[in-house]
Amino acid sequence: MGELRSATGTLTRDATIPGTAWALDPRTNQVLVTADTTVTGARWDTLESTVRSLGDGVARIQKSAGEFKPFLEGGDAIF
Repeated sequence: MGELRSATGTLTRDATIPGTAWALDPRTNQVLVTADTTVTGARWDTLESTVRSLGDGVARIQKSAGEFKPFLEGGDAIF
């Protein structure tokens, strides 16, 4: 778990890019990194190289169809 938390810290520091999200996948014991269709070019390269730098088997990256959109605004309650 410490390795995965360290990996998410690295992603936060080096690859916080609009159109990306990551979460811990307990089934595979990996960080699942997802990028929407807006992540292209240099931003995709940055994301891909950051995931690769985490080491083999720590994280995997996938493309999502469509574009991530926020449905909440700051201060909105979550029910």
